[in-house]
Amino acid sequence: MTARSGAAFVHISSFTTLPRPKGPIAQLSQGILQGLHSYFDLKAKVEAAVRGALRDGLRGCVVNPATCFGPYDLKPMEHAFIPMLLAGKVGGLVRHDLNVVDVRDVAAVVSAACAQDFPTSQIPVFGHTVSLPELATRICQLGGVNPPRLQVPSLMGLASLYWVETAYAVAGRKSPWPSLPMMLVRASYAAAPSAAQISLAGHPRPLADTLQDAVAWYRKINRV
Repeated sequence: MTARSGAAFVHISSFTTLPRPKGPIAQLSQGILQGLHSYFDLKAKVEAAVRGALRDGLRGCVVNPATCFGPYDLKPMEHAFIPMLLAGKVGGLVRHDLNVVDVRDVAAVVSAACAQDFPTSQIPVFGHTVSLPELATRICQLGGVNPPRLQVPSLMGLASLYWVETAYAVAGRKSPWPSLPMMLVRASYAAAPSAAQISLAGHPRPLADTLQDAVAWYRKINRV
């Protein structure tokens, strides 16, 4: 229907559908995560369907952003990392590197791709690689609070949350600590901004600006 109407279609997918860095450990980790949660398979299937439509003539593209940060995140507080962290509700952190990108940089890429009539069909959008403990420390400094002291390896943290979630499911209840956010942290990896991204919208803004603007916005809407 989109193609018949002459409209374009931009699908915001996920970095998890992109090829992982080479190496047996990375490939094994990806395979384990895909088997633990339907999120990964669903994202891959939806993206494959969109790419098929693009090959058949649909105007548009697929955008694959890294973990998005920044202002304007209206998720419930219990699912938003920055408000949870600054409220002291993050009990511990896992030691793992992840790539974070300002959501406004993602929007700039989408806008430029539309304006240029989609010069490419798939656009990975990456920002800055940073460890989760370092990211949390920088956010806590902006918020004037102490970061969590507890740090564990990412696999240990993921295993703990997964088994807690499984135990709740067996009891017919929903876990208050879902494992998917931890899986997405574990799935993340070091990466540089893609050539297509830079060509469309330039280099991503500094991480310091992203975090400062995000904390300021959460304060403005009384989330922290």
